[in-house]
Amino acid sequence: MEGNKQSVGYCSIFTRKAVLFMAAFLFVSIAVVPTHSVQATNYDYIDHDTVWGPEAGVHILGQPVVVNAGVTLRIEPGTIIKAGIFGTLLVNGALIANGTSDNPITFTAYKDDSIAGDTNGDGNTGIPTIFDYWPGLRFYAGSSGELSHTLFRYGGNSRLSNEGDQDQIFAKDATLTLRDSKIFDSVYSGTQIEFLRSQVTLERNEIEQSSDVTGYGFGTGLLIRGGNAQIKDNLFHRNGAYAVLFDSHTQYGPATVVFQGNSLYNNGLSYANAFKVKYGIGCDGNDTYDLRNNWWGDATGTKVDANPQGKGEPIRNCDALVSPWLTVPPGLPQNGRRPVLLVPGIAGSELKKGNDKIWLDLTKILFDFNDSFLDVLAMNEDGTPTDPEVTHGDVIRTLNKGIPLISYDYFGGLIDELTTQGYQENTTMFLMPYDWREGMYPLSKELKQKLLDVKEQTHSDVVDVVAHSMGGVVVDNLTGYSPYDTGIGKLIFIGTPHIGAPKALKDLLWGDDLGVPFVLNKNEIKKIVQNMLSVYDLLPNKQYFKINSGYYYDLTQNSAPKVLNLTDMVALFIDKGLNLRGLQDVINAYYPHNFPFTDSNIDAYNISGCDSPTITGIIERPNEEYYLRIGAGDETVPLSSSNYVAPLVAKSYYIRGADHGKMASTPAVRSLVADLLTSGVPSVSELPAGITTSTDGCALQGKFVSVHSPVSLDIHDDSGNHAGPSANGLIENTIPGVYYETIRENKFVFLPSGTFDVTLTGTASGTVDLTVDTYSGELMHEVAYQAMPVTVGSLAQLTITPTSADTELQYDYTGSGQFQDYEATATSSTSAAYDFISPTTTAQLSDTAGNSSWYQEPVTMTLAASDSNSGVAKTEYRTDNGQWVSYTAPVIFNDDGVYRVFYRSTDRVGNVEDEQSVAFSIDRTVPDVSILFENGHEKPTVEGTDAISSAMVLEIGDNTYRVSDEAGNLVTLVFVLKVKKSGSKAKLNEVRYNGIALPVKPITFVNSTVYDKNDELKKIRQKIAVPKYLKVGSIYKGSLDETSITAKLYDEEKDKTVLGGIATVKLLISNGQFSYETD
Repeated sequence: MEGNKQSVGYCSIFTRKAVLFMAAFLFVSIAVVPTHSVQATNYDYIDHDTVWGPEAGVHILGQPVVVNAGVTLRIEPGTIIKAGIFGTLLVNGALIANGTSDNPITFTAYKDDSIAGDTNGDGNTGIPTIFDYWPGLRFYAGSSGELSHTLFRYGGNSRLSNEGDQDQIFAKDATLTLRDSKIFDSVYSGTQIEFLRSQVTLERNEIEQSSDVTGYGFGTGLLIRGGNAQIKDNLFHRNGAYAVLFDSHTQYGPATVVFQGNSLYNNGLSYANAFKVKYGIGCDGNDTYDLRNNWWGDATGTKVDANPQGKGEPIRNCDALVSPWLTVPPGLPQNGRRPVLLVPGIAGSELKKGNDKIWLDLTKILFDFNDSFLDVLAMNEDGTPTDPEVTHGDVIRTLNKGIPLISYDYFGGLIDELTTQGYQENTTMFLMPYDWREGMYPLSKELKQKLLDVKEQTHSDVVDVVAHSMGGVVVDNLTGYSPYDTGIGKLIFIGTPHIGAPKALKDLLWGDDLGVPFVLNKNEIKKIVQNMLSVYDLLPNKQYFKINSGYYYDLTQNSAPKVLNLTDMVALFIDKGLNLRGLQDVINAYYPHNFPFTDSNIDAYNISGCDSPTITGIIERPNEEYYLRIGAGDETVPLSSSNYVAPLVAKSYYIRGADHGKMASTPAVRSLVADLLTSGVPSVSELPAGITTSTDGCALQGKFVSVHSPVSLDIHDDSGNHAGPSANGLIENTIPGVYYETIRENKFVFLPSGTFDVTLTGTASGTVDLTVDTYSGELMHEVAYQAMPVTVGSLAQLTITPTSADTELQYDYTGSGQFQDYEATATSSTSAAYDFISPTTTAQLSDTAGNSSWYQEPVTMTLAASDSNSGVAKTEYRTDNGQWVSYTAPVIFNDDGVYRVFYRSTDRVGNVEDEQSVAFSIDRTVPDVSILFENGHEKPTVEGTDAISSAMVLEIGDNTYRVSDEAGNLVTLVFVLKVKKSGSKAKLNEVRYNGIALPVKPITFVNSTVYDKNDELKKIRQKIAVPKYLKVGSIYKGSLDETSITAKLYDEEKDKTVLGGIATVKLLISNGQFSYETD
């Protein structure tokens, strides 16, 4: 109530002066009577019979008020008493407080603004903190109380520091009757009601420590120490420690207790979190208690030594009689079924904006080709909604628009099955729709609250849970972080990716139809899921990597295969533009606990799809060529993930031919679920058809077709059903058991046992790679067609049966209908999805290198390639930066030069070896030589040059010169020299190349110099004669300061040249040829 309190007859007249006066002195004196719709008591002791009523306003207790012995305080219906931190009623006489269901009497804390508004005038509309609670109501020796239809709240502080500390109601050696009342929200570790050697009657009360799911303390609902107690038809719930604690130590005396018809559930939650065990009732002493005919929160009764299978509130350290117990909550319409909560998976709940249904509106999807109306479902980078007005609606039950292809039974069949078993929706069967775009943390909190709500509504301590897909992951998170306080009885997982599913990454990178085939645009789904933390939470987590090493293979660099670990995935997410916050959630994710569910008193079962083709890995190769690695599962969740909890649950079941999205309502699964919930664990002979308890036979049987190219892929069975692109460009699949997936230009189809016509139709010019893998439990072999040329309209056809060899297809390049046989390029015992190892190639060079690793002869390079898996498809090489050339035979290198030859091989599944290289140098040519005789020099000047390697000149003896290059090629010159004062004459008698003499006669060199009488240079003559090759001479005339050069090559005319100054003539020898040059 706020402001005007006329509904309970309060005066609405007040003054600002009165409010300030009350605020200043409230907790110093109780004699203040302000007019702020408040009536404060004006006495410390009530020494005569007194009536408090609502007409005087809210009654404020600022300090203890004592009801004297022999005096009666009567409180009328509708009265509100608010007490400060020292305010309490201490009853030595009698208290009569009988409210009505319409006008209860309320005891609460002064700062509780939820009752009668802002009484303390601080302007807030909040609730008290733990420091604002009032001490509670206390009855002492000889006193009596008669209370009904009362509310006690926010009591039990310890400011008075005496008996009854932290109790909302305390009675010592008193007589008290409490009926039809509610006592709740006590202090953290307080007791709601404590009776010490008192005569008490408690009937039809609700005793609850905390009404807030996050606010449980270690308090007890009822503490009885001796005396006599009639405790009937009460409700004890949400008490952090015990619902009831009997303390019969000798100082209190024995207690005589009648405890019947009470309901106990959802107690001991704080104990459960702290000590891994929860209790409903505890005993401290040696008395025996009759606790028969009570509801313990579950039809199986309380868990005691005599009833170890009981799932209800356990009893601790008590000698108690418990059988028979109530099997249904008292006063509630029940049919004997424990409540069950159904939790759907991702995309299993409607999403709407106002009254406009967004997900899943088939009418809009059918007529909006791009499905852009789904844009409002997109999330911000931090995982919050871009449109906060989007909320969830009901669980999706069935989809049916009169179109057989998109009729879809999600939870409808399961709900119907449970209904036939006697469950009633919103009475014993509850659904948990939720906003499936959110992450695990908020969803697990939502699940926890939903479980509490169901318990409250059904007065149950235990709720069974059936969770499908991501719903199971939400349960994993809740039971993993808080395993002991969930109150889950039976837990049935259906197709749950306990440790993630690689398909989630495929959905993020390329989109998916989210279980709505033929009509949903994958590009739109890719767009809206980019920041949905739920999708990231379904990615393989740390435990998946431990079991499977990884699931994304990056082969784009032609390097050794790299299976990305969780750290590597960061770089991939950055490269692909994904949400790093989502990946961080995966890295930090809590995976299912590694202890049996029975340790937390949960009777868990797990149902997995076990032989349907399921993505287990994604392989990225160069040029956006992708392969899928498949294994057994339910088409979405790999068996290794759904079956991860098998060692932790009571029983695991496996269904063949599973379709993940429809699993919950599959006849076999829904029948099994109903049996587990109502009849217990069926024997093997009683299992529904298609269900097994063993993974034997849980393996792929069929053929997996992969196409990588610009072609369409169509499949037809022998009944005319089709899988492939439809007229609107989306993929349709009407063939039972066929699995069809696409990643850009890569198409993948799994074909079960049967006869299928496979047709490839060219959509652009290029080449196509087609593989057909045969699975029989495991991959048996692969047939590959590599680099098959196609153009627009090209056709290729192949009929596949369980026994077909698949090694020859019909091929029509032009699409004219003229087919020819086209043989497979390779067959192997592995496939591109499993063979990640590149071939190995070695290079062998012929002969032996000479000096400094130089070759003086032609070099022959021989390449040898090997591949231990699929085999070598081709080997190729290139020189330096040249084009790749196919290697078919040893390659001969004749020309001089410095070479680096690169080579690599490719195997039959497309693995390309890292480039290898070999370096070598060839120099088969001797150095070039120049010879110069200068007048007056006793020896010639010999120089050597080499176009490939460096050359050097050595003089051996007086007349022999050796000119060699780095490779070891040698020119030997042998001279005969005659030197005179006026000139010199020499003969080059031999020119040898690598020891072999050139076929030339001795070469003559003549030099002479003439001076005039003044000893001035007059003439210089030079002559070089190579018989049958060359004659050249020069005359320098000092008077003209010029040189005339006359040369005649063999069979050519003379050539005369005049040069200024002194010019000399050199003989050049190159590759056995002779020439000259002037200098």
